[in-house]
Amino acid sequence: MPIDKIIKSKYKNLSKKQKTIADYMLQNEAEISFKSLKDISDEIGVTEVTIINFCKSLGLNSFSDLKQKYQNLIVRKVSPTQKLFENINKETMKNDLFVKIIDLQLKNHQITMSGLKEEELEKAVELINNAKKVYIYGEGLSVLISNYFKNRLENLGVEVEVIDLSNLNTYLFIKTLKFSEKDLYIAITYPKYSEIVLKFSEYLKKKDYNIIGLTDKKSSPLQENTDITFYSENDSLIFYNSIHSAISIIEIITTILYKYCVEKLKPIRNEVEQLEEEFKDFISE
Repeated sequence: MPIDKIIKSKYKNLSKKQKTIADYMLQNEAEISFKSLKDISDEIGVTEVTIINFCKSLGLNSFSDLKQKYQNLIVRKVSPTQKLFENINKETMKNDLFVKIIDLQLKNHQITMSGLKEEELEKAVELINNAKKVYIYGEGLSVLISNYFKNRLENLGVEVEVIDLSNLNTYLFIKTLKFSEKDLYIAITYPKYSEIVLKFSEYLKKKDYNIIGLTDKKSSPLQENTDITFYSENDSLIFYNSIHSAISIIEIITTILYKYCVEKLKPIRNEVEQLEEEFKDFISE
């Protein structure tokens, strides 16, 4: 039986402290497998022994067993087809679907926008503007968001490169030798959080490099190794992650960045326009 169903089935028989732990587990399932026993103990405000006893009350041998159960749960939930098939027979997908989709998208956007802070946006823009080069990295769906971010930054004359951590190889390790504190690094990951993105962020933070994070919520393990983190609500009726709120954050950041870049772009405008005219027959429509 999946761990969330085990907890719910035993909930009424738990002690008050154990119910507090259970509530935390049910509300933060995507992060449990990334946290230590001490992390959870500190966040909930109960002793490590209490958490271990909670695990035993669920029929588990240890906290490690609990983490493994949560790893299995998340893998099952983030299967590309899992949510698609789960919703096939749900009545919610048959009645007022248009209204439900619009309402959810508006809710995602409202939550995301309300969480943005002007000072953090300005700081992020300053870091991008002052960076020698910007590296954006992610895995899976995050690479799609990374490439959109790259496109926007390139239009503003920013030197930027996307690193797809889905293809880890020696070439990437050689590339890291060119990294420096003058560069800026932007990490993107959503549930199921990418372990390689988290590890890469930890590696960069140990070198004291500046890192901006883009993820779904404050309990995301990504925020532990970033200087600034932006959170975008990602709920979807059909798919596991929706990216439109993340795209909105990118639009806001790059639009603010424009005011810093406009003076840099002015001197090259004429030259770019001349090149466009000269090569107009070869430019793709």
